[in-house]
Amino acid sequence: MCSVLRQARSFLKLCRLRFLIPGLLLYILGFLLAVAYGADLELEKFVLGYLIFFTAHLSLHLSNDYFDQKADSFNSPTVVSGGSGILKAHPELARPALVISVSLIVISLLIAIYFQVRFAAPWYFFPLVLIGNGLGYFYAAPPFRLAYRGLGELSTAFAAGVLMPGMGYISAMNALDHNFLILAPAFLAYGVFFILNVEMPDAQGDREGGKVNLPAVYGERRAYHAVLLSISLGTTYFGALYL
Repeated sequence: MCSVLRQARSFLKLCRLRFLIPGLLLYILGFLLAVAYGADLELEKFVLGYLIFFTAHLSLHLSNDYFDQKADSFNSPTVVSGGSGILKAHPELARPALVISVSLIVISLLIAIYFQVRFAAPWYFFPLVLIGNGLGYFYAAPPFRLAYRGLGELSTAFAAGVLMPGMGYISAMNALDHNFLILAPAFLAYGVFFILNVEMPDAQGDREGGKVNLPAVYGERRAYHAVLLSISLGTTYFGALYL
């Protein structure tokens, strides 16, 4: 029994549940933005939309830890980066983590199909969900391995900055209209800000592990300049919209 409890605790650490909170906040941001523009506040839409989002988000935590095992072996886990470190200590959890990750993607897609039919969502609703799941899984998974081909920052910035709040918005509004799209450049800039800050503590380990990203290739100093530029651009864009 103690062994089972220890494995259960290790698996919960592997899931890195604390990272689900920012995702939930981004989803809520998009949903409330849609409500502010006139969408009805429907609990069923909120819950089903978030279940699609939640299963996809949790899946990427597991798949990234699985496929990043080599790169993460050069890093020490921090509050925001370096993986969970669980698979290094408990390699027996690696295969179950991958199976559960893929299963969560399937669940996310099935709920998305139900949502599309139930609420007559636009034709691009399911493709967006499919793209979101694909970006999360193939961030580290072969054959694309986006983080190892210099595409990890772009894909994460788009997923975190646009798709996450966009999922909340489209769930409530049943469309991604101009009211959301006009904000997307600022959200994208903040997505760049997010991923660069996550990559910064792992720069040296990522170099040794073969990842191709700005801090690993060009150094932390230039990455900090890019962080400042991205947050400045996002804030300036919001200011320009206000004016």
